[in-house]
Amino acid sequence: MLGLQRGAVQLVPYTPAWATLFWAERARLQRALGADALDIQHIGSTAVPGLAAKPILDLRIAVATETVEHYERITTDKRRHPYGRSLPFGKE
Repeated sequence: MLGLQRGAVQLVPYTPAWATLFWAERARLQRALGADALDIQHIGSTAVPGLAAKPILDLRIAVATETVEHYERITTDKRRHPYGRSLPFGKE
């Protein structure tokens, strides 16, 4: 199981499936971001074998400063990513 209903707090036993899900998501992100993603790491409690955790994968993506500046420049007044995804910064 991965994910929780809004407002729910639940710890579940560790499962090796979390690592498998991370590697699949990492590959998907790497394909989408290409060279813009310098590193993609599995962080948080689901990354620790044997540790009970909330079933939510936490990822950290490292990008170059130039990449952030590029996405800030191409952002429209609606604060939308060019591929239709909302950007996490600024007001919509």
